[in-house]
Formats: sequence, C-alpha cells, structure tokens
Amino acid sequence: MVIRIGVAGTPSVCEKTEDALVWLNKNGLEEEVEFVRQVWMSKERAEKLKLLNKDLGVELSIHAPYYINLANPAKAKASIKRIMDCCDRAERMDASIVVFHAGYYGKDRDRAHELIYNACSQMAKKTSVVLGLETTGKLTAWGTVDEIMKVNRDHKNCVPVIDFAHLYARAQGKIDYNEVMDKVKKLKHLHSHFSGIAYGPGGERNHLPILSGKPDYRKIAELLIRRKTDITMICESPYLERDALIMKKIVSKGRTCGAEPVLP
Repeated sequence: MVIRIGVAGTPSVCEKTEDALVWLNKNGLEEEVEFVRQVWMSKERAEKLKLLNKDLGVELSIHAPYYINLANPAKAKASIKRIMDCCDRAERMDASIVVFHAGYYGKDRDRAHELIYNACSQMAKKTSVVLGLETTGKLTAWGTVDEIMKVNRDHKNCVPVIDFAHLYARAQGKIDYNEVMDKVKKLKHLHSHFSGIAYGPGGERNHLPILSGKPDYRKIAELLIRRKTDITMICESPYLERDALIMKKIVSKGRTCGAEPVLP
C-alpha cells in the first residue's frame, strides 16, 4: 500500500515549480502541475524540470486547461490539441498522468458520451501518457465514475481520476466511499483529488478547507488504509500545502494506530 499526498499547483511558500520540487521533497509531498488556463510551460523548461527532479523523486502529474469540451464538435479539435500539448510536457518532465475535464452533456447525453469516447480513442492512439478523465461536480458536466469506466474498459490508458469532492457535490452532499472504490478496484494505481466543497442544486460551487468535513477526509483515509490502496491524492483545498500536510498526518496516524485516523 502506498498513499501519496500532493498539492494542486505551486505551494504558496514557493515562487515557482523548480523551488517547489525541493520543498515538496523535504515535506514528503507530490505535485500536480496546473495548466488551468493554458499550457504555459515550454518544452525546454519541462525537460529541465525532469533533470532537477531526478534526485528529488517528487511524483509529478499535470492538470490540463479547463477550456476543454470534447463533446462539442466546434471545440473538440482545439481541446484535443491542448490535451496533447500537455501530454508532450508530461513526457518531457516525466509526469505520471494528464488530468482533464472531458466536456458537457449539452442537449444529448448519449451523443456527448459518443463524442468524448471517440476523442479519447483518438488520443489514446497518439500517446503513451496516461489520460486521466476526472469525475466532475456539476450536473451539466460529463464525468460520472460509470461513464469514465466505460471509456477505460476499451482504452486502458484512459483512466478515472476520482475527485471525491466533486462526487460529493454532484450527489448533493452524499458519498459512499466503498461504492466508489469498488468501481475502480481493478486499477493498480488510482490518481485522485480531495478537498472540502460547497455545492448548490446544480452541483459544485467552490472548494473548502479539508477540515470542513464536507466530505469527511478521515473516513476515506480510514478506508484507503484498510483496503491497502495504492493511490495519489492531490489536495485542492484553498489552504493548499497546509491542508496537504494535514491529510498526510491523518494518514500517518491511521497507519500507526491501525484504527480510525484522528485529526492532528
């Protein structure tokens, strides 16, 4: 069992990704490099990042820009290019996965699924990088666990990225951790996101600190320890590295006492 904890983006105590790698290594954390608006990192810088990280060993992943909608024919070509550019940087920096939100249902859910499935099929043939389809928190967005697993069934390098907060918001404040983990239990390694979250009738609104208990991190930590899960959990809390360290401490205490983790 390996439970890795990481941060979404550069920690607030660091000026840039290069500085962050040293700090993260010292604190036993990983990083998801955020390209949320554009693929801002050059090819050369990504290659230098790989060299810098060679001795540090921080697990890197990438989050692709939010401006992606594979279910919209007018936007699919540009969306695929953004994802493939992220895959290029992932190869150069030796990142483990490229995470993205696949698209929106629009007026026809079945058609949206077909378009997203076909786009993923196309991309899976072009790259060896693992494509991470993130579960979504808005009811208008494609991305339930079941929808993503249908893609994974035929394309093994298209995997679910479980955002536990998104699932909680999508279900209006409910989440069955056991049910979620049962659906992805065949995966050797699971990439995931965690934070607290505020939601409304349409689903997610904004992220909250880990100790908001919405959802309860302690319960998923206990379950992951009991199941001996191999997982990376990226903290997307507003209190980025502070809450990532809290998550790591809860997991460490749970391993030590062999019971329900307690808050630090």
